Amino acid sequence: MRQDDCECGGSDCPDSTRYGDSLKFKSLARRAIYLSENVSTSSAAQLNRELGLLAEKPEPITLRISSNGGSVESEMSIVDAINEAQAKGCEVTGEVYGHGMSAAFMILQACDVRRMGKSAILMVHGITSWAVGDLRDLEAETKLLQRMQIDGANMLANRCTAPEGSKYCTPEFWLEILKANTAVYLFPDEALEWGMVDEVV
Repeated sequence: MRQDDCECGGSDCPDSTRYGDSLKFKSLARRAIYLSENVSTSSAAQLNRELGLLAEKPEPITLRISSNGGSVESEMSIVDAINEAQAKGCEVTGEVYGHGMSAAFMILQACDVRRMGKSAILMVHGITSWAVGDLRDLEAETKLLQRMQIDGANMLANRCTAPEGSKYCTPEFWLEILKANTAVYLFPDEALEWGMVDEVV
């Protein structure tokens, strides 16, 4: 960054993060936001703030993803923020570079347009959880996981763009994957075949 990119214009600017702040500002000005770390409470809070800010204008938003995934609760909050932006008239394009795994895979599916790089990898699996307590606590946790699996399977089936009648477009297909909780990796050609991306770039 040139010195004149900083408002103070000096090499001894007291803002030691001015380079990162400048990039962030320029990205937001281009209506591009990034998920480049694990999906967590803090990363979701930042992303949701940025989505809310950009959604004040009904113009396209690009979400660039390179993440191993993370918390399902944080994932759901990001999906809700994407849906809110869409409801306000913003088309959201998700672009995966490197990898979009687990929770990040589900976030990609919430986007209107889904893209991945030629060297990118997607990964989907079920939800891992743990519970402490008596039988009632375990039963409640089981009920929660079952509902999340069903909702996730329905979402993936609804977003599938494989040919009509394909097994990839059925909730039953995805429910078996989510129940097994075994990682399923998708390379670009497979992601297109399964209807989980719209374009490889």
